[in-house]
Amino acid sequence: MKKQKVREFNKEVDTAIYARTAIANAGSIAYQIDTLKNWCDKNQFKYSKNTVIQDCGSGVTLKRPGLKKLFRLIKTGKIKRVMIFDLDRLSRGCQQSLKIFKFLTKYNIELYIYVLKEKMNFESREDKLLAVISGTIAETRCHMKNHAIK
Repeated sequence: MKKQKVREFNKEVDTAIYARTAIANAGSIAYQIDTLKNWCDKNQFKYSKNTVIQDCGSGVTLKRPGLKKLFRLIKTGKIKRVMIFDLDRLSRGCQQSLKIFKFLTKYNIELYIYVLKEKMNFESREDKLLAVISGTIAETRCHMKNHAIK
């Protein structure tokens, strides 16, 4: 994957911060949001109260209120950059991840992943492979968790 330095990002574009947990866990959501806000502030990325989006729901489905809000903001042209903590915050499924990446590409959205400290390049074979592998791992973990013997 090709590294891109944070200081090279376009700072004049509006930014959305997207955080998700599968269960109501205020600590986890707060940690993701605080971390992403600090990263944005450090790099002078613009975000507003309206573009900090919290979601609580399974990453296996795309039917999440926060994700729908994010997509609406993107469609209106108000957002050109999305910050997430990790890839599995967007989706826990390979096919869903690819659908999201296709949507982001269509609207020319920059996607930055905090744990990787870099921007996803949707044209890169390596980043597409990373997305498929991450989605597959997340999907497998979710499946194993849901079918664990108790």
